Amino acid sequence: MDVIKHRTRSDDFKILTSLYNRGDLSDNEKCNYLNAEKGLEGEQNFDHLLSHKLSEHECLILHDLLLEYKNSFFQIDTLVLTPQKMYNLDVKYSEGVYYIDDDHWYFDSGKEIKNPVHQLNRCETLFRQWLSAHNITIPVESYLIFNNPEFTLFQAPRDLPIILPTQLNMFLKKFVKTTSKITNKHREIANLIHANHSTKYPFNKLPSYTYDQLKKGVICAKCNSFQDALSSRKLVCKTCGTVEKVEVALMRSVEEYNLLFPDRKITVGAIQEWCKIIKSRKAVRVALQRNMRMVRFGKHSYYE
Repeated sequence: MDVIKHRTRSDDFKILTSLYNRGDLSDNEKCNYLNAEKGLEGEQNFDHLLSHKLSEHECLILHDLLLEYKNSFFQIDTLVLTPQKMYNLDVKYSEGVYYIDDDHWYFDSGKEIKNPVHQLNRCETLFRQWLSAHNITIPVESYLIFNNPEFTLFQAPRDLPIILPTQLNMFLKKFVKTTSKITNKHREIANLIHANHSTKYPFNKLPSYTYDQLKKGVICAKCNSFQDALSSRKLVCKTCGTVEKVEVALMRSVEEYNLLFPDRKITVGAIQEWCKIIKSRKAVRVALQRNMRMVRFGKHSYYE
């Protein structure tokens, strides 16, 4: 197994995380963010399972793809390329009880939800067209992967491309039965798909925010709570107790600041205000000098 593209958090997702942690999302936006965070957790769990089950087997894997065909964008959670086929896997970390009635999906309460099979079919259609446009003829199979053990689905027709939690291990055995080998041609195809991945979804709309609206401080890398100063060189998380060197935490905060406010200059004063709990200007200046390049501009020098 070779992972050609790993799953990473997009810049937009990082910005949403910062806005959630620093308190500038509406209740509806918070709900959407938490759902997205939960979905990412499910995808990462599935990634871990794949790496464990397929580590010694012939396949190429690309995670979290965004492709475009004739101005239509489509997302692929996980693409597994084997010597014979491609598997387009849409990972759903839903929990609770659901049922299907006449091609409609419902919560156990009776509230209807979007049919995820329709979304899967749209993705597969666009992907097949994209492959055809690039003269790639490998067969594609698409599946919905429900990997949350707390998920239950009633009245599902047997012919739907759905893999339930109890079927997952058996399903993955599909990929270990082959005796063929991945060739350079397979790698060329995987690299072409990777090269066409779009890093920015053009229709995403982030909530508006301003500098003054956001809570200042240093956020723990482990649990996303705010940190306190333990000493001049170390910070401690109020919630999980994680202890971290000031310079490491400060540079993470600089990265967050630059992502949220790319038009603002990175200066000692600006970063000290953003981090709030780091009282020593010298500590901020030393960290910036060690990790960034100073642009000298008299009293208005900054770092990049």
